[in-house]
Amino acid sequence: MKGLKLKNVIFDAVFTASGTLNFFGEGWPIHRLYKLLFGKWKVRRLGWFDFTGSTFVSKTTTLFKREDGMLLNDELQPKKMFPDHVRVYFRKGLVLNSVGLSGPGAADLLMRNKW
Repeated sequence: MKGLKLKNVIFDAVFTASGTLNFFGEGWPIHRLYKLLFGKWKVRRLGWFDFTGSTFVSKTTTLFKREDGMLLNDELQPKKMFPDHVRVYFRKGLVLNSVGLSGPGAADLLMRNKW
């Protein structure tokens, strides 16, 4: 499937949802578990948990630092695997959260020079 070319930038046909792979594409702690369960050998055969061929869309941030319900460590990962403001109902297949937009602020992200 072909993507989109816009001003000499080629985008893949599928875009990840904002924040799916965190700020710089490194993903989230739970992704390690998913990769173990649906590892690379299975990905090629079954097509599970593989973002190859998708266009990365960074997590949204705020101008200034903000930690609203989800404290982040220095690697911009949640300090808790299950933050207090997130409820996961595995049997029902539901996740409910009241976490606001958390992030280190635009200046911090730009200073990391990872984009």
